[in-house]
Amino acid sequence: MTGSKGFFSHRALKAPRITLSVPVYGTESYLPSFLDSVLEQTVFEQTVSAGAATSAGAYADFPLEIIVVNDGSPSAAKLPKIIRRYKKEFAKRDCSLVLEEHRKNRGTLEARRTCVLSASAPYTLFADPDDTLTPCALEKLYAAALSSGAGIVHGRGDLSVQDPALHGGKNAAIFARFSETVRRVHEGFLEGTAVSDDFFITRGHTSFLWAKLFRTELLRKAYERIPHTFCTMAEDLLVYFFVLQQNPSYFGINDTVYRYNNDTGITSKSRITDLARWEKACSASSVFTVIFEYLQRHPIDEKYEAALRELCGSHLTSNLHRLKVCVEPSLQEEAYKILCDYWGESLVKRAEKRCGGKGAGG
Repeated sequence: MTGSKGFFSHRALKAPRITLSVPVYGTESYLPSFLDSVLEQTVFEQTVSAGAATSAGAYADFPLEIIVVNDGSPSAAKLPKIIRRYKKEFAKRDCSLVLEEHRKNRGTLEARRTCVLSASAPYTLFADPDDTLTPCALEKLYAAALSSGAGIVHGRGDLSVQDPALHGGKNAAIFARFSETVRRVHEGFLEGTAVSDDFFITRGHTSFLWAKLFRTELLRKAYERIPHTFCTMAEDLLVYFFVLQQNPSYFGINDTVYRYNNDTGITSKSRITDLARWEKACSASSVFTVIFEYLQRHPIDEKYEAALRELCGSHLTSNLHRLKVCVEPSLQEEAYKILCDYWGESLVKRAEKRCGGKGAGG
């Protein structure tokens, strides 16, 4: 349930052009760096013609709305102080900084739902508080949205690694591949089935929600079809799938707009030492449950369904791999049972046969 908005619900006087969606769970210490990256956007730079005068501290007119959602974070007590500190700086730029509250942790999917339903701008940009925007991100994305008229504008991401020692040696190839993935964009305009073909078939662009500027209405309609679901893994794919069901237009740009910090979050930490974290890793199964239940009522082209089944198998295989190499040995037997609870034992067994091995419960 979303709590009362209170003091921090004040919104910009001018209608915002973009809403920034920022869910927070255990990442409060990173939020100031993200907010700094928003304050440093080139859209706020005042352009003054020769001989014209401008008041000191004036900013260009580009109102934004930043919605931070506390998703029942255990460190949430830090958030009001952070919001209060930045609220005045954003007000100088005629931007609002809003704090929404979940009384308990509902997962990234639902935190973003709260942002989408609260958004008042025609465009929405998703971001995580442990990442940052490049200085020209909003300028490039918004200009491309206006010039192309596309419902989705996609810029490149950049993989940021704060501690290279964690990602060298045997992990070097993995992070090289991931670095290529976050930069993958189809440059230019696509519409109709060409967008789904590019995503599902040729893999010309990714389902990551960050580094994309969406028409807010596309996201609202997508969430109308998504049941309330606890999910912290592969939730980007779930939302993007339902966006694609609306046949939106897409425009990719060759500009880096987002810096993804690979040293934070559940997906980047190698050792899993508690079962609660392992359950979050298994929650990707919920994504495919929702999608395939939808497809029973709303069939799509067989080639897209085949691609989805391949993605499903890939996520399950990834869970099996992480079970063997990341979960503490003393927890593996119980973790295997949890894996089967989430994915279904028969599906897990089939995946093990394809992989040529057995899990902890085999």
